[in-house]
Amino acid sequence: MEIKKAELSKGKDQILSCIVRSLEAGRIPWWKNWKGTVQYASNYSSKYKFQGINNLIAGCSAFDTPYFLTQKQIENLGGKLKKDAEALPMVFWQKKERTLNMKLYRVYNVEEVLGIKFDFEKIAKRKADLTAAEQILAHMPKRPSIDISLRDTACYNVLLDTIYMPSIGRIKSVENYYQLLIPRLIQASGHASRLGREGLIAKIRMGKNNFSAEDLITDIGA
Repeated sequence: MEIKKAELSKGKDQILSCIVRSLEAGRIPWWKNWKGTVQYASNYSSKYKFQGINNLIAGCSAFDTPYFLTQKQIENLGGKLKKDAEALPMVFWQKKERTLNMKLYRVYNVEEVLGIKFDFEKIAKRKADLTAAEQILAHMPKRPSIDISLRDTACYNVLLDTIYMPSIGRIKSVENYYQLLIPRLIQASGHASRLGREGLIAKIRMGKNNFSAEDLITDIGA
C-alpha cells in the first residue's frame, strides 16, 4: 500500500504546529482531563470517538468540553462560530485503489459555537475504568518480570528487564497502582527483546543519554 509522502509531510507539519502551540500555552495534550465521565473526545453529531493521534490533537483544545463539530455540521445545526474560533486539524485516511491519502479536516470545540442548544449528558464524577489497564498487563507480548517489594516507588531496570513495584496494599487504590505500573510497562516496551528503542538501549551504553525522549514516550503512552 502506497502512502503519498507529500500529503503526509504537510499533515505532520500542521499537527506538530498544533501540539507546539498547545504546549507553549501551558496545555499538555496527553494530560487532558475532559468534563464528566468521558475519557475520549468525540464528534458531537456523529458520536464518533476520536482515536489515536486525533484524540491527542483534541487534547490541544483550550476548552474542557469533549465535543467537536466541523464547520459544515455547525451550519447544518443552525449555528455559527464565535469570532477568532480556533480549528484543530483531524486526520482522515482515504483509500484509493492501492494508495492511502492522508486528509486533514478541521473541527471546532462546541464552546466556540453560537446559536445551538447542545444536549450534553449530565456531568458526573469520572469513574475509573481499569479494563484497558488490565488487558495491557494480561496481553503484553514478552512481558517483563514484575517484582513486588517493600519499596514505596515503582521503577524499571533495563539491565534485568524487571519492573519493581510496591505491594498493592501500600498504594492508595487499584487505580493508583495501575497509574504506577503502566508507565513502567511502556518503558519496558523499548527493551531490545521488544521494540528495541535506541533511547532505552542508550541507557546502558557508556556516555550516551537520551532520557528526555524516553520520558516523553512514557508520558504520552501513559
